[in-house]
Amino acid sequence: MTLPPASDDGFPAALKKARLAKGYSYAKLAELVGIHQNMPSRYENPGHGSFTRPSFDTWQKINGVLSDPSLDSVATLTLSSATVEELIAELKKRGASSVSVQW
Repeated sequence: MTLPPASDDGFPAALKKARLAKGYSYAKLAELVGIHQNMPSRYENPGHGSFTRPSFDTWQKINGVLSDPSLDSVATLTLSSATVEELIAELKKRGASSVSVQW
């Protein structure tokens, strides 16, 4: 499951649902993503005065942690070690609807 874009009105509820499905506290999610422990709460609660949306980079990291059940942290692919297929799969996992490769 990929979270909706951070700008989507459904993002806060989807984030909360995904976090709870994994059994993560705010602090655990923050640790795995590499953000301050207060930030997940700020992303999930649009009615709160300190509500904010994650940057695209943080959104990608949150998706990496919550979308793949085999990961407890964000895996990093490098261009030198990944195959084209692995790079395309990673881009799609992060929300790309299509990927075009030209040689």
